[in-house]
Amino acid sequence: MQDTGRITWIVGAAGGIGEAISKDLATDVSRRLCLVDRKKRYHLKTDSDKCQCWHLDASDSEEVQRFAKQARSLVGPPVDLVLTAGLVVSKRLEKSTCREFDMLYRDNLRLPLVICKQFFDDCDKSRSIQKNIILLTSNAGVIARPHQVAYACMKAAVASLVSSLAAAWGRFGIRVNGIAPGTVVVPRNRNALKRAFPDLPLDDTRPSGRLAEPKDVANTVRFLLSHESAQITGHVIVVDGGNSLQVRQ
Repeated sequence: MQDTGRITWIVGAAGGIGEAISKDLATDVSRRLCLVDRKKRYHLKTDSDKCQCWHLDASDSEEVQRFAKQARSLVGPPVDLVLTAGLVVSKRLEKSTCREFDMLYRDNLRLPLVICKQFFDDCDKSRSIQKNIILLTSNAGVIARPHQVAYACMKAAVASLVSSLAAAWGRFGIRVNGIAPGTVVVPRNRNALKRAFPDLPLDDTRPSGRLAEPKDVANTVRFLLSHESAQITGHVIVVDGGNSLQVRQ
């Protein structure tokens, strides 16, 4: 990338997808990363000295405000936001609990609302400075998921947030886009997926022939942060190898 002085917040940086994105963006000589996760003692495994790590609950507005104040002091106002944090609960609605509803709302909808508002409060509002927000949602938000009803509706709400914020904040030079992965092979699910897909990540039932990996999402993030995507805003890109296109009986 050719951008200079780009301060990037990555929220959910300790997960398999978040870490892949963080490592990829850490190779940009002009980019400084502010990495946020709930995981204690998290530190990006890279030699880069351009990364600062915070441990906090990004759905808590007071904790986010404290983080933002510290980040401004250390590196300056943000230019890009990449949010990968979220919670998956795979249950039919009738078997779900109200506590699970609250957790899904907190991690999948309240958290994006809180962190996006804080990003807006802290960023330079000049239209001459191009800024980006990238929100990870899920292909569960674009197709019917009878086994994940509550989760799917939260992810559909994030897709709505993408288009609504893009329309509201474009006049401030902020582009807002989403990425909707399907199943992504990460350390926490690799063993389970290996049992279902012995030739992991290969899967000949998908149009692409394989499951997605963290690098596939990281490559999409890099594209959406680049100048080549300057006219793309308000869209959700599905990264699932065409799995959501298949007709299910």
